[in-house]
Amino acid sequence: MNASNDSMPNDRERDALDPLLDQAEWPAVEADRLERLESHWKSLSPARPRGQRRWGRLAALLAVAAALLVGILLRQNLSKTARDAPVAPYHPTVVVPEQPILPKPNPGPSLDPITPAPRRPRPPVSRPPTALETFVAQAQQRSSLARPVTDREGVLQPVIEARLAEPAGDLSDLVGPLLAERAHHEMTLLWHMQSAQSAARRKVAIELLGWVGSDRAVPVLLEASRHGEFHAPATRALARLADSELVGRLAQAESDTTLQQELLAELFARRDGRSLAVFLASVRDRSTFDSALAVLDAATDPPLEELLAFFDSSRQQERYAAALVLGRINEPAASQRLINMVLHDQRRREALFALVARDDDQAALFVDSAGHDPTLQGLVLAAQHQAKTLMPFPEEANQ
Repeated sequence: MNASNDSMPNDRERDALDPLLDQAEWPAVEADRLERLESHWKSLSPARPRGQRRWGRLAALLAVAAALLVGILLRQNLSKTARDAPVAPYHPTVVVPEQPILPKPNPGPSLDPITPAPRRPRPPVSRPPTALETFVAQAQQRSSLARPVTDREGVLQPVIEARLAEPAGDLSDLVGPLLAERAHHEMTLLWHMQSAQSAARRKVAIELLGWVGSDRAVPVLLEASRHGEFHAPATRALARLADSELVGRLAQAESDTTLQQELLAELFARRDGRSLAVFLASVRDRSTFDSALAVLDAATDPPLEELLAFFDSSRQQERYAAALVLGRINEPAASQRLINMVLHDQRRREALFALVARDDDQAALFVDSAGHDPTLQGLVLAAQHQAKTLMPFPEEANQ
């Protein structure tokens, strides 16, 4: 079949190959060749079964329908959420013009009246203050004493002069005028401790602080007690102002027997359960045992009921310490109370130990008769043995 130039569209320019293509002779299309081409094409691309094609179209349609349904549901949900959302009320913004802040007039330093400083939290009494806590307390104390404090109405200065004239006199006769305004006189005395040029005046200030001071003066007095010339007056002032646990620790660390006895006597004279518990701990301590017994021998008005209450303590050492104290105090009514406890089977061991330790005829006669009683004989012998050793404190493990 010869190609004709008239059969081709004249939509491009002819090139050098066109004459050759025009002269080419193309083979005729035969039916058998078309049949072979069609069979070859079918072998290369086998047609899927009709049923498989139908299921494929159905799956595609289902996927499209599911996608449309999900889109519709999401659109409805978003529309409902937008409708149900609360509408915040409109609050117009009011602009307030700024007022100029005028500086407050400075009234200048004034000491009338003096407001006591707020109580600062102290460290737990179960441990001594750390170096940082002591430094902070001293810094705060010094900052409050940075300016001079005047003697209002000239009350304090005559007291100081009278004390300097009679250093061995009774302070209770001098401090009466100072008790009306203790807070003011405390600040004045603390300033005298820091600024007085004479050591004698500082010593007098320390002694007076023991009568008019408060717990605010304790850190300064502790610092003063570390200096030899002020150790004794500062320790005596701390015995009056410090809490019971601190007084007990000071007594335990004190090497001077007289000061140690004064500290323990102050604890015993406070009569409250907390102070008596610290005193009983000093009775159990070998370093303060002798001083505690000396305090008991000199006591004139011992707290009998408060000591008997320690018989109900859960600690065996504390109960026996209270029994020893009851055996040493000079209280005639104590013997009869202890005898009644033995007869009514109330803390018989502790009561018998206290009766054995007592030095009066009533207690001695009862112990002698109880030694012949089979039900009490063993307890009496044990109490007598403990009284001889003067160390009736078993280990805590035996409680």
